[in-house]
Amino acid sequence: TLIDVDRPAKIDDQVTLDLVGSRDGSPLPGLNVDDWLYEVGKNWVAEDFDKNIIGSTTGQKLEFTSLPSGMTETADFVVTVKKIQEQVLPELNDEWVSEHLAEHESIDAWKSAVRSRIEESRLNQIRNTVVEKTTSALAELVEIEAPEAMVSSDLRGRVQNTLKQFESQGISMEQWLSITQQTAEQFVDALKEQSTLAVKVDIALRAVALAQNLDATEDDLEIQFERIAAQVKKKPAAIRKAYDKNDAIADLRAQISKSKAIDWLLHNSKFVDDKGNAIDTDTVLGDHNHDEIMTDESGELGSNDDAQEHDHDHNHDHKH
Repeated sequence: TLIDVDRPAKIDDQVTLDLVGSRDGSPLPGLNVDDWLYEVGKNWVAEDFDKNIIGSTTGQKLEFTSLPSGMTETADFVVTVKKIQEQVLPELNDEWVSEHLAEHESIDAWKSAVRSRIEESRLNQIRNTVVEKTTSALAELVEIEAPEAMVSSDLRGRVQNTLKQFESQGISMEQWLSITQQTAEQFVDALKEQSTLAVKVDIALRAVALAQNLDATEDDLEIQFERIAAQVKKKPAAIRKAYDKNDAIADLRAQISKSKAIDWLLHNSKFVDDKGNAIDTDTVLGDHNHDEIMTDESGELGSNDDAQEHDHDHNHDHKH
């Protein structure tokens, strides 16, 4: 719970600010906002931003020059402190847990669940790293050049997805380029490198799937339709109909085959730590298999998000 306080701001306080950032009198994108709730100590904005906020009081107007994060030139800041609040945490006891966390009956049960989630998250990070390194090594074995048409198709998707992410975060492309101090060409070139690698991974995984006869069966398709249906709260038959309508069944079959190829690679590879000691494959991979591991064209782990997009009434530019 946040409560208003009548004292100078300190680390961990939540302060409501009006922020104006400019250079040579011109406003800087992303550094002008009203009623911004900011946690003191995050050091997100500029080098000395938090140092200036600490010790300020409600109603105070601050003016200073500092180097914004991600930029190479200083900017002039005018910050008005409109409210200072501190977070007051409730007493953590069995009663609070049972009232606010209905799935847990006690603190011990809640802590145990949290530990399990943290451990699973850690293992997922390890699995993601294993998949990334395995597919990257596989891509290095591809001797042919990545077909330009496939690279261009993948690149279009990456650019569109990135722009959607920016939009969802309220950031324009111009603001992002300004913050990261890069040109549009540099931004696209970086994505193109990813697309080139992704296409080589795609080619390699298809080759593995073909060599090992890792075809997608009807049962595999049904499993995916059921999983997607559960995620979007629709019937599996409706999901299949949407895939049929968008001529996307072939894409899904290819995706499943590539997932099987990754599964085959992971279970037929030997892993070692940075000291060369063997790592137990079952410990790393757990119970995961190709039914649960879906990949996009980069070979990275996914969660069927791309597949879900087919459950809409629109056309797709399929490259396969």
